[in-house]
Amino acid sequence: MSKWQPIETAPRDGTPILGYSRRLPPKARIGTIMWVEPHWQVGGSEWAGGALAMWMSDPTHWMPLPEPPV
Repeated sequence: MSKWQPIETAPRDGTPILGYSRRLPPKARIGTIMWVEPHWQVGGSEWAGGALAMWMSDPTHWMPLPEPPV
């Protein structure tokens, strides 16, 4: 299992990752995010630039997404 890493080490190539932000309400602090210049965007690549695009406020940590179930 992966461990949380500082956000400064996260990939910024559009790869979806798990992000963590203390600035969000407790139930929303962890979510799938990806870097879309100039900020961290919530959701998968299908949301990039779309109407549902939202950004995550100051994520501090990240980890790779887990493998999907088989």
